[in-house]
Amino acid sequence: MSKQKSLPTGQLKRLSKFGGLVSNVLGNMAIDGVKELSKGRLPALKDLMLTPQNIANLAERLAQLRGAAMKMGQVLSMDAGDLLPPELAEVLAMLRDNAYVLPDDQLNTALTEYLGEHWESLFATFEKTPFAAASIGQVHKAILHSGEIVAVKLQYPGVAKSIHSDVDNMGVLIKMSGLVPENLDMTRVLLEVKMQLIRESDYTIEAAFLKRYQELLLTSDDFVIPRIFPELSNSHILTMSLESGESIDTITSLPECERKKVCESLVHLLFREMFEFRLMQTDPNFANFMYDESRQKIVLLDFGATREISEDISEQYKLVAKAILNNDMQRVVEIASELGFFIQDFPASFRKQVVDIMQIAAEPMQHDGDFDFGATNVITKLREEAMPLLSQRKYMGTPPGDALFMHRKIGGVFLLMMRAKVKLNLRAILEHYIQN
Repeated sequence: MSKQKSLPTGQLKRLSKFGGLVSNVLGNMAIDGVKELSKGRLPALKDLMLTPQNIANLAERLAQLRGAAMKMGQVLSMDAGDLLPPELAEVLAMLRDNAYVLPDDQLNTALTEYLGEHWESLFATFEKTPFAAASIGQVHKAILHSGEIVAVKLQYPGVAKSIHSDVDNMGVLIKMSGLVPENLDMTRVLLEVKMQLIRESDYTIEAAFLKRYQELLLTSDDFVIPRIFPELSNSHILTMSLESGESIDTITSLPECERKKVCESLVHLLFREMFEFRLMQTDPNFANFMYDESRQKIVLLDFGATREISEDISEQYKLVAKAILNNDMQRVVEIASELGFFIQDFPASFRKQVVDIMQIAAEPMQHDGDFDFGATNVITKLREEAMPLLSQRKYMGTPPGDALFMHRKIGGVFLLMMRAKVKLNLRAILEHYIQN
């Protein structure tokens, strides 16, 4: 991680960056629009905005801004990647792996603010070049005087203070894309995003969730959770034991039986989070999960995106799971409408399209025996069936925040199983958790 770039911390500086981004996008849209009109074509606004040039510019600017702006871009890239044209999805995907790090002067200022003027004396050694960087912070390797090796997660300065303005500015760009359903309550969605990011920017909350997971998984042999060093942690810095392992997506090179064990453990964890813990780490970024092949254990990292799941939502999803296993897709659509995914009154033709899509998505859970995630074309079929629905966004509603974030985690686990090309009896696992 050696790409240093100064982080704009003041709201005026960040607003200026956003203003320049919007102006650049609008300029590109105008140029492309003139080109299309000269060819006798009347382009749609969303087609003018969602060009590779605009998306590439967006990805680069958000990587520089970091904070809530980049976080929202990462969410969009992961959630919409399978529905966007491949070239746009590829550019947006850069946000998941591309982050600038703080220059030394900003790093020293931040560490002094978070740990005191003599922060260097707290460590035997501290590597100023981070080994990981993301949207809200970067992570450094350090050695304590006791000899223990730790990971020091440092929050970017000004991130917490810029959440409201960053989210509002990203909301403007999202509305400009023309992809927002007309019945989607953007004010409510953006408020939900702000609340989540405010929680994520308080590392004392993340530390509390980390401790809860340690207690919940105390008897599990499948997972490792870092230990916290509270004397070196606060709301802006989190010091934890540095655990060994590789990013979870590297399991693709392991023997089939080991890949299956890893994915099975993560599926069990997902369903325990939904139906038992009512607590879920909702960020499926592969960097948040490592696999230690020597110990054959999964290391869980980054609990900032952890959310409490209400009893009502948990029970509703248990009903959805039962309906899926009973192949009652009409009931699935009814529950989805009750949750707010769709407006209450929509035409039969739209219902049929939704039922067809639900049927495709349910295939891995309805299959008797091991489902072959390596051979499935579920994503391709979903994309083909979902594209026509974009023209009927007026029937789509605003689901609760719990559901939106839960779906991110579900999608991430599904994607990992596809990457790992495992064969897994998902139906049997699900039945175990909804039998009561």
